[in-house]
Amino acid sequence: MIDLERAKNIVKEHFPKAQPKAAYMYGKKYYLIVAPSGENDMNDPFYIVSVANGDYRFLNPLEDIDLFNETMENGSVKTFD
Repeated sequence: MIDLERAKNIVKEHFPKAQPKAAYMYGKKYYLIVAPSGENDMNDPFYIVSVANGDYRFLNPLEDIDLFNETMENGSVKTFD
């Protein structure tokens, strides 16, 4: 099992331009990391990282819009500087 700091670092390692800003619980199995590539990036790229083993990938919110909306409504579990 990995923690939020490790999930943030996984995103930074594999997506060098990403700047993690916040983390959410995406269901029970993933962290969702919001990581734009800069201050002027209006796209807010989303990445999910497996809580169990650190597997990661880019997330298109439309894959499961209901789960994505629920995740956003529940609010972030951590914000990063």
